[in-house]
Amino acid sequence: MNMRFHRGSQGTREVVTRESSSVHVLRDEEALREALQRAAEFDQRAADALLSRSAHYRSLLGGPTEGGPAAE
Repeated sequence: MNMRFHRGSQGTREVVTRESSSVHVLRDEEALREALQRAAEFDQRAADALLSRSAHYRSLLGGPTEGGPAAE
C-alpha cells in the first residue's frame, strides 16, 4: 500500500492501491500510433503553454523575448 500526503493539510491521507490504476490494452499497431499521436499533441500543448507563460513573464520583467529584436 502506498500512502500519499497532500501539501495543503498534513492530516489528510490518501491511500493508493494497485487496483486504483487502469490499463488500456491497444488493439493493434494503428491504435498504438493513434495513442502516440494523442500523447505527442498533449505534450506539445503543454510545452506551448509553458513557452507562452515564460514569454509573458519575461515581458512583465522587461527582459528579452525569444525571437524578438533584443534576442539577436
